[in-house]
Amino acid sequence: MDRREILAERPVERGRGFMPGVSVNPSRLLFTAGLTGRGPDGSLVAGGMAPQARRTFERLQSILGRAGGKFDDAVKQLVYVTDIDAYNASGRAERAKFFGSTRTASTGLVVRRLADPAMLIEVELVIDLAGSAQGKPLLEKYNVEQHGGDFYLGGGHG
Repeated sequence: MDRREILAERPVERGRGFMPGVSVNPSRLLFTAGLTGRGPDGSLVAGGMAPQARRTFERLQSILGRAGGKFDDAVKQLVYVTDIDAYNASGRAERAKFFGSTRTASTGLVVRRLADPAMLIEVELVIDLAGSAQGKPLLEKYNVEQHGGDFYLGGGHG
């Protein structure tokens, strides 16, 4: 199996024992971790469901971009929310801005709380990269993290 890890955009995520995304062959499936509405500094964005949902999907978009995918390639989504009424009132609209008319197999769960009590939404995706740009490497060899003697630099590329 050809397994490729998509590195975190924030250093704090690198030390937590998980990868924000993992892609596997033969069909180049990308499995994202559950992402939330954290800003670049690691703090949750303020303002309720809409800003947290928007930031969550922005973070997913960043992972997809680094893997050569897009929301149109999504085949499965798992959405955890702590307030279904808030999600229905504003979270769904934020989701639609990223997914457009793309429909996926979906599971929605209302939970009492997420890992941080201030979190309102967490989203995981499964993406089929088979139809996306195949030439883009998922990891660039340079520095930052050591994996088996090789060094890799994760992050956006111009």
